[in-house]
Amino acid sequence: VGIVDMYFAGTIGTSAISALAIAHTTWNMIAAFFEGLRLGTTVIASGFFGAQRHEDMYHVGRIGLAISAIMGTLLIAFGKPISVAVYSIVVKDPEVQALGIEYLPWILASGGFVFTTFVIDGMFRSVNRVVIPTLITLITQSVNIGLNCVFVWGMFGVQPMGIKGIALATFIAYFIASIFAVAALYFKGFKDLFKRLSTSFKSILGEYFSVAASVGLHSGFRLMAMLLFTKML
Repeated sequence: VGIVDMYFAGTIGTSAISALAIAHTTWNMIAAFFEGLRLGTTVIASGFFGAQRHEDMYHVGRIGLAISAIMGTLLIAFGKPISVAVYSIVVKDPEVQALGIEYLPWILASGGFVFTTFVIDGMFRSVNRVVIPTLITLITQSVNIGLNCVFVWGMFGVQPMGIKGIALATFIAYFIASIFAVAALYFKGFKDLFKRLSTSFKSILGEYFSVAASVGLHSGFRLMAMLLFTKML
């Protein structure tokens, strides 16, 4: 997704490329802290699946989806202040700042959709069904490319929207992918996940957080170092 957005930014100008480079480094760092939602879900759910503890496996998915919804809401609420702070600290060029503040809040606002696909990826991988996660990726890429053509190049009567068009295309792509992912989860063998909770929910919560946090912190701090390097440059 980032490579596609960068390509279309290149048709706008070098300031747009600079703005997106900073945005992607920032977003990748945030997303990396939540990589544990995908790997943690895969690891814990696969253990429960192997032990035939299906209800506990569903709890893993419920916890992950709840975290995704909460964090997605927070990123929508604080996306603009975070964007302003990032570009104020990292870059001094006012044009790059303006373009970045126009782009990054949309990407942060899509975070809940991305985290949702992380969790659902993990659920399907835990039962060795990797085709659906692959389809989710293909849908994201296809929609993003198509909408970028429309919004940035002004196809089908749409006025070119510049960097906002790139952001909007990515936001919609993540949204559509998350809808597909939830539908796949419901119709492809995990319908019981959407039923009421059972008493074992709390006991699994701690285990899930332990694994997910370990993975997320490792990935996140590695990407944070890259953000600091960007600041140095």
